[in-house]
Amino acid sequence: MCFWRNGSADVYYELETMFKTALSEAKSFKGVTANISVMSRVHLLVGLLCLIFSLAGCQSAAERDQAGFEQDKAAVTDVRRIAAGLARMQGVAQGDLDLLKAVHAKYPAAAEVRQTLQTALQARQDWDALEKLLTEKPEAERTQSERVYLSKVYLKLGRYKEARAILEPLAAAAPQELELNSLLGQALYFEGRYEEAARVFDRVWDAIVAAKQVDELMMRGMIYFYQGDKGRAIETLKKTVEINPDYFSGYNALSRVYAAQGDTAQAEAARAQAERAHARQTAEETRRIRLNALARDLENAFASRRYEECVRIAQEMLQSADEAQKPTLYDYIGQAYQAVGKQAEAQSAFQEAARLRQQTKS
Repeated sequence: MCFWRNGSADVYYELETMFKTALSEAKSFKGVTANISVMSRVHLLVGLLCLIFSLAGCQSAAERDQAGFEQDKAAVTDVRRIAAGLARMQGVAQGDLDLLKAVHAKYPAAAEVRQTLQTALQARQDWDALEKLLTEKPEAERTQSERVYLSKVYLKLGRYKEARAILEPLAAAAPQELELNSLLGQALYFEGRYEEAARVFDRVWDAIVAAKQVDELMMRGMIYFYQGDKGRAIETLKKTVEINPDYFSGYNALSRVYAAQGDTAQAEAARAQAERAHARQTAEETRRIRLNALARDLENAFASRRYEECVRIAQEMLQSADEAQKPTLYDYIGQAYQAVGKQAEAQSAFQEAARLRQQTKS
């Protein structure tokens, strides 16, 4: 109970009465035992007073900041606009990131602000800033999911020892949990602790294979190679490119093992596959960067009521967008046409958005 907000008048009356009684007894009682008893009661009263005044601020920092944020209408509008854009995988512009940081500085414990800033930093792959954000919260107050997330950031930063320090006790408590052991295995692998990494991977190996986790498969294959077992290394590494034909790291590792085995033809074939996979990955990354830039242009055009431009950008994006993004793009087109009075075109766009959503569900 927060005494400051509930029943404080009764508490203060009781304290006043008890304190007056204690002072009266201190004046009248004689002897060591009596004085000890009186002093104990005085100490208790002082403790109670301290408790009450500490509870005066019993609303947590998170609750206080979230409440303050929700009353700041401009901040709410900006943060939720940015969050909506991130949900549509539109990325976040530098100006919006700066705005998020300013709101976070004002309301550092507000959960909604922290989560949006965290998502934005992850989308921009700003691992240093993300690590700083996550470690603002004292270690003793972090949930397990927050600790695991921080370990992933440490892996991205190449701080493998720190990732391992988080993951070892968690994985020891859950030796069959796939994510924890996969992450710990990665940390150990990148530290060069191959024997330990192999043991960790092996205890969840069936789950790794079932989940088609190519990174862990590749690492385990390379551990076989480092241990001198080239046959099992090749067998394991082949699984990675069977699962993902565009997996550059798998082809690259295979080329290395074949070369060490003296099989020049297979090594060259794997190297050529690695180059093609890398080219495809580069093209995909270029496509996503372009889509993110167009998405920001689309958002700005719509917000500025430049509806013809909005339609043009959305139609350009449809040519290379993921299937999951297309219904939202047709919604933009429909709303833009509706805003300029082109009802037939708007209805057609909305119908196409509905059709695509239904198709995705089925």
